[in-house]
Amino acid sequence: MTDRKNIKVSFFGGEPTLNFDVINGVVSHVKTIASSLNKDYSFYITTNGVMSRRILEFLADNDFVFVISSDGIPTLHNFLRPSSSGSHSSKYVENTIDTLVKRNIPFKVRSTISQFNVGYMTENVRYFAGLGVKTIHYEPITHAGR
Repeated sequence: MTDRKNIKVSFFGGEPTLNFDVINGVVSHVKTIASSLNKDYSFYITTNGVMSRRILEFLADNDFVFVISSDGIPTLHNFLRPSSSGSHSSKYVENTIDTLVKRNIPFKVRSTISQFNVGYMTENVRYFAGLGVKTIHYEPITHAGR
């Protein structure tokens, strides 16, 4: 790490916030290392946007850059990404986006395009813009072959 200008750490895969203790530990460790090496650091997270206020505040306070996974308007998102209890998850994602917008925290939305939402792309852009989203990344669904 001594030959690198900065330390960059990304958390992704599954839902990283479900293992918050690891995130907390890594952040602490990186800050210690960065200080001892006189390096800058940055943190990135790809998340479904469903998290407690405490976790969101921790990530925001530690200057994380966010990628929020959302598949569009609430009816589509709730169909494609129901919560673990089967209930609607879009309201939690909207709350997270609202907090990020109000705190001027950098983020973008990543939306997986499938047969279910491809016909709603224009409506989804309007929806995201209405929430204050400035950047949307569309990614076509890929099948892992399992």
